[in-house]
Amino acid sequence: MIDTHTHIYGAEFAQDIDLVVRRAIEANCKNIVLPATNEGSIDAVDALREKYPDVCKAMYGLHPTDIEPERWEEQLDNILSRIQMGADKIVGVGEIGLDLHYGDETIEAQRVAFEKQLELARDLGKPVSMHIRDAYDEFWPIISKFEKDDVSGSLHCFSGTIEDAERALGMFPHLVLGVGGTLTYKKSTLPEIIKRVPIQRIVIETDAPYLAPVPLRGKRNEPSYLTHVIDMLSDIYEISREKVEKITDENACRVFSLK
Repeated sequence: MIDTHTHIYGAEFAQDIDLVVRRAIEANCKNIVLPATNEGSIDAVDALREKYPDVCKAMYGLHPTDIEPERWEEQLDNILSRIQMGADKIVGVGEIGLDLHYGDETIEAQRVAFEKQLELARDLGKPVSMHIRDAYDEFWPIISKFEKDDVSGSLHCFSGTIEDAERALGMFPHLVLGVGGTLTYKKSTLPEIIKRVPIQRIVIETDAPYLAPVPLRGKRNEPSYLTHVIDMLSDIYEISREKVEKITDENACRVFSLK
């Protein structure tokens, strides 16, 4: 299996990161994709990638909720520069996107940052990991500026409607939905959406340390817990968990150019 979006480089894992990676490998996790969220986290991502180069893969990006209102332009310039300089070391651009869950104070900066990072990803031929939370109305005018082959990657931790899913996947043939622990939650509407999406357009992720799946909900999430997401997808698609793992691995390798 492949964790296409996880933050195990963070402080939450400082005391036992080696054990976390070992458990992931023992659970047959072949690749762990680490999206940065700001300037500082790029260094943490690089450190873990360098320690485990066969397993950990890097992405660089500026997350919408990490935008600092007083210096966002400097922030963005720094991130864009790091992406360009590190293009040979990263498998994609992320975590980028739009987030109105906590208010719209930085929405203008978010729009600019999102579009410029999409443009750079297109120019470098890199996929993106997109965080869109309570912001699809803002998302469509920006993403619609791009041609169908300009955007590849994942709509990470997908939280939109079936209409959002069908529209995005229809517009961009190289885009997939990232699904994780929320798929297993009792009140989640995601299983009904996923039933209507071909499994060839699905990748799995943890978003660790957040969103641990049932029966581990409330605990710190980690890549080895993806087995519970695979079990849920096996039930949804009514195929074996081995087939789910094989197909989602193939999807991740295709989209993010992983081995």
